Amino acid sequence: MPNHREIVALFLIAVLIAFGLVRGGPPRVLGRAFVKVLPLVLLFLGYFTLEVLLGLRTGLWRWDFWGATLFWLLFSGFGIFLSSVKAAKDGRYFLRLTLDPLGFSAMAVALVSVFVFPPAVELVVQVVAICCVLMMFEPSVGLAAKRSAKNILLLIFGAMLAYSILQLIAQWPTVNWETTWKQFVLPIWLGVALIPFVFPLAIYLEHGVAFSHAKASTGRKSIPWTVRLAFIVRLHLRLRRIAAFRHRWAYELGRATGWKEAMAVIDDFCAAPARERHEREEEARRAERYAGTDELDERGRRLDRREFDRTKRVLTLLFNRQLGHYRNGQRYLADLVDRHPEDYSGEGLPVAPDLTLVVSDDGQSWYAWRRTVTGWCFGIGAAAAPNDKWKYEGADPPRRGPSEPEWINDMTTVLPAHSNRRRT
Repeated sequence: MPNHREIVALFLIAVLIAFGLVRGGPPRVLGRAFVKVLPLVLLFLGYFTLEVLLGLRTGLWRWDFWGATLFWLLFSGFGIFLSSVKAAKDGRYFLRLTLDPLGFSAMAVALVSVFVFPPAVELVVQVVAICCVLMMFEPSVGLAAKRSAKNILLLIFGAMLAYSILQLIAQWPTVNWETTWKQFVLPIWLGVALIPFVFPLAIYLEHGVAFSHAKASTGRKSIPWTVRLAFIVRLHLRLRRIAAFRHRWAYELGRATGWKEAMAVIDDFCAAPARERHEREEEARRAERYAGTDELDERGRRLDRREFDRTKRVLTLLFNRQLGHYRNGQRYLADLVDRHPEDYSGEGLPVAPDLTLVVSDDGQSWYAWRRTVTGWCFGIGAAAAPNDKWKYEGADPPRRGPSEPEWINDMTTVLPAHSNRRRT
């Protein structure tokens, strides 16, 4: 049977849900998102049920633990379920998921769940705790008030821990150690046993994100099943590599029409880290040797090429995103850099993006440019609807949008010998 703490907590949850339903909050908040997530929630509940039945079969779980099990599911199990979206970004996620239940704080939480306050005390304590938690996450609450709320929560937990220890000492001769031990380890094995479910769930979610990026960047409504299969097979279910498959890679995957094209894109992605590392090493050597020089090599290219490759790369990324947004909304966007500033900075470029983006009033043409540390400028843009594409390079920024003779249609175009623009 559920103990006093679990009964009070379930009662308060029911009150909050009823209050939300009366005010009409949950239907508006959840909506279609809940419908999309519902199959995963049902699958999670099915796995959790099998986990509990396995515990029953092995003797770790008993029917009178159902209250504590439900309590753990609501307050910890669903937290683990929702946090699976962080697994790809956190290289130690699964290690922490395994070790955290074995840490001191988890052990302390397990201990305070064995011995609880009387019902009236539990009601007061939980109401105060809920108010403190709401205060800590309320933006309008001041820092001092949030610090006070945090201190109150620590005091509550300290009181619960002290009460549990005193009860354990007082009841030592009469404690049913078999039942108490099983209650103590219940939250530990429930959490660890979720790992076999969370890993494939994280894989599934990251695949979905990658395919969504591929569709959004190209304006396509669906990705061919052969392309999806190639992506799944080639990346070998490697979570962090799947999560890194973004930006231009997602765009190229979205353009692929079959197995071979998708495999070529993914192979290029897998080889990119080594290639980029070599480029960075080569660029560092070149930068050290030719920094500040205006000399040209035998092909007429500048020897001081600092930030050239990275600048071209972020400009190409910007072009691909403009292309996708135009196909979705029939216009180019003026705030595209502001939406994802971290994608146009760092890795050899300034922390804050320093691209200049200009979009026509009707959203039917645009261009962007950036001046490298050498003083040399690069630009990219479109004077019409896709697939129109122009590129620019020169000692000065472009004076106007894409048009001849200042801009060129192809970066590989051979400039005439009398051109006053240097090859890069």
